[in-house]
Amino acid sequence: MTDINKKHDVDHVLLRQSIVYLSINMTYTHSCDSGGKWENNQITKQMENHTPQKRHQAIISFSRDHHFGLLLVWKIRQGLNKAVNPERISNYVTFFFKEDLEKHFKEEERLLFSKLPVGDVLRKKAEADHLAIYKLIVTIEKKNDDATLLSQLANELEKHIRFEERELFNHLQNNIPIDELASIDSRLSNSSKEIDEKWEDVFWEIIK
Repeated sequence: MTDINKKHDVDHVLLRQSIVYLSINMTYTHSCDSGGKWENNQITKQMENHTPQKRHQAIISFSRDHHFGLLLVWKIRQGLNKAVNPERISNYVTFFFKEDLEKHFKEEERLLFSKLPVGDVLRKKAEADHLAIYKLIVTIEKKNDDATLLSQLANELEKHIRFEERELFNHLQNNIPIDELASIDSRLSNSSKEIDEKWEDVFWEIIK
């Protein structure tokens, strides 16, 4: 088996782990995310009223991207736990952001968030999360030897994905007209496998 095929097999296993991880984390309460309650009463009310529902195809493609976002979180933490040089992890983070996450964020903002009123509290939270992550990425590019920044990014990205999966996506589906959702249901998910084919330093792998 070639090294590339081995890498693909490892990433396939990690992807399945990330999907299980996402499913488990979707059951947690939001108070666990920050150790306290949401300060915005409007957000809290919408969170209390959410119920599971079947996802529209237009939303499913973004959920699939989230599996790879959680895989990035896992890779960062795996590298930090193995005491990998933070520069190696930072280099991959900035590469993955430019190849995948940035595109995902911009498409969410253009195709989904924009369908909600500008003053919608969940839209405002999602946009604020994106801005905070954008700023973290810029800082990591400048200070690529800082393990604390990498840990912060992993935490913020995980919390943001959890928020979108449990709250925002249901809210979007309930508030965007079905014909508007149908107009974007051909949108394709990003391919993490193709992206990682361009990257050689698989620092997250467990060497036996």
